Order: sequence, then C-alpha cells, then structure tokens
Amino acid sequence: MPKFHPFLKEQCRETLRASSSSGGPALRRFIRAVNRALWERETDHRLLKRSLELSTRETDRKENHLREILRLFPDFLLVINRDGIVVESHGDGPNNTGHPSGFWLKKPLGSFLNPTIGERFQKVFESKTDTPLEFTTSHQGALLFHEAHLYSLDDGQTVAMIRNITKRKIAQSALQASEERYTLATQAANDGLWDWDLVENRITFSVRWKMLLGYEDKELGNTTDVWLDRVHQDDRPAIQQALDSLRFHGKNDLEVEHRVRHRDEEHRWMLTRAVVVRGDDGTPLRIVGSQTDITPRKQAEERLRHEAFHDRLTGLANRSLFLDRLSHLLDRLTRHPANIFAVIYVDLDRFSAINERLGHDAADRLLKGLAGRLKSFARVGDTVARLGDDEYAVLLDGIPDDRAAVVFAERMGELISTPLDVGPEEVTVTASMGVTIHTREGTRAETLLNEAESAMQRAKRAGKNRVEVFDRETFARLISKLKIETDLRRAAENGEFEMYYQPIVSMTDRRLIRFESLIRWNHPQKGMVSPLDFIPLAEENGLILPIGEWVLKNVATQTQKWKNEGLKSISVAVNFSPRQFQQQGLLIAIGSALTTFKESGFSLEIEITEGAAMQDVEQSVKLLRSLQEMGVRISMDDFGVGYSSLSCLRLFPINALKIDRAFVSGVPKMKDNTALTNAIIGIGHNLGLSVVAEGVETEEQFGYLRSQGCEEAQGYLLGRPTPASNAARLLQ
Repeated sequence: MPKFHPFLKEQCRETLRASSSSGGPALRRFIRAVNRALWERETDHRLLKRSLELSTRETDRKENHLREILRLFPDFLLVINRDGIVVESHGDGPNNTGHPSGFWLKKPLGSFLNPTIGERFQKVFESKTDTPLEFTTSHQGALLFHEAHLYSLDDGQTVAMIRNITKRKIAQSALQASEERYTLATQAANDGLWDWDLVENRITFSVRWKMLLGYEDKELGNTTDVWLDRVHQDDRPAIQQALDSLRFHGKNDLEVEHRVRHRDEEHRWMLTRAVVVRGDDGTPLRIVGSQTDITPRKQAEERLRHEAFHDRLTGLANRSLFLDRLSHLLDRLTRHPANIFAVIYVDLDRFSAINERLGHDAADRLLKGLAGRLKSFARVGDTVARLGDDEYAVLLDGIPDDRAAVVFAERMGELISTPLDVGPEEVTVTASMGVTIHTREGTRAETLLNEAESAMQRAKRAGKNRVEVFDRETFARLISKLKIETDLRRAAENGEFEMYYQPIVSMTDRRLIRFESLIRWNHPQKGMVSPLDFIPLAEENGLILPIGEWVLKNVATQTQKWKNEGLKSISVAVNFSPRQFQQQGLLIAIGSALTTFKESGFSLEIEITEGAAMQDVEQSVKLLRSLQEMGVRISMDDFGVGYSSLSCLRLFPINALKIDRAFVSGVPKMKDNTALTNAIIGIGHNLGLSVVAEGVETEEQFGYLRSQGCEEAQGYLLGRPTPASNAARLLQ
C-alpha cells in the first residue's frame, strides 16, 4: 500500500484524533482510496508539468529556428492585423534607414516608410488582392528599387513580403540598353546576321542579311532553305562541309567564301563567319554567324589576277601566263608522249624607228592592232602572249608535224605585214620569227622559250622578215660558248692562267735568241683550254683587255725572277690583239712594264697582226713609232693572211715579219706555199726587215727556209711552248 499523501495524512490524523471511538475498517478503506487518488493526481500533475516544459522548450526552439530562417530570408516581412496595424516585422527595412525590425510594430500600414508609399500599401491591403507593388527609396544618394506582395491569411491577417530588386532592375536596364545597341548595330552594320537554333532547327536572319540578297524583311522566310538553296551550286559542298564541321566534327568556328544568288539573278560573293554554342556535354546547341558582301573585293582580286597574267595594253597573256600554260603542256607529255607542240617567238623589225616616227600613241595602236590579228589568227586552244614592247609568242598545241608550225609562222608573218591603219597613216611592219618544236620530256618552259628566241635572233641576223627553226646543236655550241665566257671572267681571279714560253732560234746556229710568251688557261674541270677557244671570245666581249694587262705584268715579273736566278737576258715577245692595240693608255701600260724589263736586263718585243695595224693606219704609225722610240722591238705576226697593202706596209715602223704557219707547212713540196713563202722573205729583206718562220716542224722545212735567207724560226722542231720553269733551263 502506498504511503499516505502528506495532505491526507494530516487530515486523517486530525480525523482519528477526533473520532477515535468510531474508527473502523470501513474508514480505513476509504482513507486508503482517497490516498491513492491523491497520489495519482500528484503523478499526473508532475507529468503534465514536464510535458508543458518540453512543449515550451520545443516551441522556443522552433521559434528561434524560424527567426533564423527569417533573418536569412532576403525579403522584409510585415504581418498586419485586421485593423491595418503592423503586429510583426522581420528583416531589414527596405530603405536601410538603420531602424530595427521592431520599429514598425504597432504602427499603421498607411504610415509605412512615408505617407505616399504607405497610402499605396493601404490601398492594396484594403483591396485584398495579390497585386505586385513597386516603389523606390533612396539611401546615401543611391536609388533603390523594391517589389512588394501582400498575401491574406486565413485568420484575417495579411503578410507583406518586400524584396529589394535594385540589382534586377539594373540588369534589366543594362540588358535593354544592350539589346538597343545590338539592334542599332545590326541595322547600321554592313554584315547580315543569322542565328540557328539547332535544338529546334529554327534559323533567324537579320533584316540586313536579307537586304544583302535584295529582299525586304517580310519577303523572305526564316528557314535554312532560304539560304542554302541560293548558294551557287559549285560552292554548296564547301559551305555544307563547313557547317557539318561545326555540328558533327567538333569544330568551333568557320570562315568560308561562297557565292549567293541575288534577287536580280546575279551571284554575289559572300564571306560567312560563324561560331558554335555548345552545352555542358559538348552538344552543339546554336550556331551564330554573319554574312558580309565581299563582291567588290573579289572583283578587285580578279582584276589584279588578270593584270598579273595579262598584258595591260593588248589584253594578251603575259610572259608568266605563257610560261604557265607551256609548263602544263610539258607536264601533259607524261600522259600523252605523242603530243607535238611548238613555240613561235615573234619580234617586230625596226619597231624602234616606227615608234620614233609615229609617236607612242600610234605605236601603241599598232601593237594593239597586231595583237588582235595574232589572236584572231590563232586556233582555239592556242595561246598568244605579249612578252615585251614589240615581242610576242604563240603556243601551238597539237600540231601534226614540224612543217605545220613553220607554215603557220609563215602565214602569220604575211598577216603581220599587211598594212595597218593606226591614224593618221597606214603602217607596214614585218617580223622575224623563231620556231622551236617540242616532242620530248624533261625540258623546262623557260628553256623552250629561250630556244625560240635564239632562233628569232638568228632570223634577225639573216636579214629579218623571215622564219628560222631552232637548231639544238647550234644552241648547244652557243651555251658552251656562254659557259666558257662566264668561266673566263673568273679565270684570272682564280689563278687559272699560266704563261708558256716558246723558243725562237737563229737559223744559222740554232741559238736561242728570243721567247714568244703564250697564255694558257688551265680550267679546273676541262683542263688546258686551247687559246683558239677563248682568245677570240675574249676579243669579242672585251675581256682581252684585262687579260692582256695581266699577261704583260706577268711576263715582266717573270723576267725579274730569271734575273734574280742569274740567267741570261734575252728578248721576250708579247702578243697584242687588235682590240688591245687600239685601247687608250696602251703606251702607259707598256711603259710601266718596260721599267721592270730594263731592271731585269731583258728586252720587250710586241707582236701585232696585220688587221690590228690596218684599222687606223695613221694612228698605228704614230703608235708604233712611239714604241720604237721607247726601245720596244715590233714584229708583224701572221703576215700573209691579212689584208695589208705593200704601200701601207712600208709606212709601219716594224722590225720583223713573221711568216704564218699556213704557208710554212707546205714548204718545199707545195709549189704555191713555197712561192708565197719566198715572196714574203723577199719583201721583208727588201724593206730591211728580218724574217721569222712560224710552225717549223721538219728538218726539210728548216733547211729550205735557211737556204732562202730566213733569219729566225720557231716551231715544234725547235721547241714546244713550255712553262717558265722549263724555259729557265733553256736560258742556262
């Protein structure tokens, strides 16, 4: 049995004390029941109190949690009762005045912020509608934008949610300004823009894009067919491939030039640029691009391309285009080796005189007229080009044989020579033409053109107004000659020249009395080159002058070396060509060399030909007399093969005559040679000159010439030309 409740225990004690006589079992049972009931009530009270404490604690926790959420909530909240009084507020005030959120409690909604804003709030509150309310406040000089929503609750209260939308308003304003700028830029720009939504397969073209094709905005729809169907059929594969590269092959941008059909049915050149916009997984979502009309640029490029490969005056192909087409024909020979084609080089005769007589304008009309004739005369597929002022070229493709090219050139020459009216008169002009036929592989285009030009030059030399066919053997000799000339220019610098010395002996006792100095060219690849191969060439191109100067200095230096070796002093002969003999400053050059000769004790002799002396007889006489006065001995070389007259010969102050080897070779068996040799010996003696025989190779020749009174001789019988080191042994 539970112990007595304190309250019941005290009551029972008093009761028992008062009625001790009447207590009994029934009373005790009653007391026990009451006691149990009191303890049960006490237990329930404690449980209820504990539950209330827990409930209060949970309520406080939830309230605190709600307050924390409301604190973090960006909106400012007001709770308004039925009478329009603010009963709750959470968050910062919309005007950031620094008032705590509780500042607005127990204040009427109509006075919120200021009377104007409060009145607007009051009207929405009374209307019981969820109408958005926008208003502005200012803080520290900055304008703030707000948006408010009022929501009615079931208990009759109203919640006002107020949000600061300043950033959104600024962003919207910036976006609107950007869109306005974009619209203005699109309208003002020269480019047309397009935007292709790949997800929806929807494309949009700007107004300018459509204007580039000659259409107004509403006249063209917004589909890919509007664009791609107008692309030139030759350019469609390129533009389609470029777009596919963005959509399917991972490329991020494109730039392609293509033609698009305009409203006037003409094609315009367009430059299309585009970039692709991809999703996070790399899937292409949009392609944004532009279209620029580049027709003027393309037309300018075409003009430049045409001018780069065509002659401006005549409109014919120029040298570059001619060589390009010639190269294509040469490449084609690998596939069609039986194809025969020809190059004709045309050069107008005496055009410079016509130009001076008529003037440049009339001469230009002449050139244009002849160009028109050549172009009309050429066959389809042939190329006619202007190579220079008065030079043309014709490329004949697919001719049956060599003769066909020659016949074509001859007929073309007849056409050229037909009188042409160039105002104010008719002009007749002729042309020299060179033809080269090509049927083999491995030749360069420039080589063929050079061959035709070489044949044309031969036609010029042969009298003009004719056709010459290129001869490859002749051309090979010309090329060899040019190669020798090129090498000859570097020979002296490279130390390739050497001096050889051939003995000249007395015919009475075969005593050495003189050396003839002879230049030799030791070519690094060809070895010794004969003087007959390079001396005439050097005479022709003027190289004989520096070569002759080198020879004179070298011989003079060699005599000084021989003196230093203690060798016998004799005379040394140096050959002078006609060009050397006529050069300015010859006496100065010889005088300089004579200084060295005199120091060495050797004497100088020069040998000149009849032709050299006869070019200017009066000047030659003066020059030879001056040389003799300087102590120089003079011999006339190769006498008998020139064209001197005896009357002139007697005027020349010379010391000796040299009989050309052509006469000596037949002595004494050939009657004519023997007679001429005897005559030359007689002439020399009658003029008081000594006579030297060249090319003596047999004892029979030597004996006969000696019997005829010839004083001196040289030739292989008496000594071959030898280097200076061997010549020194002869001097010993």
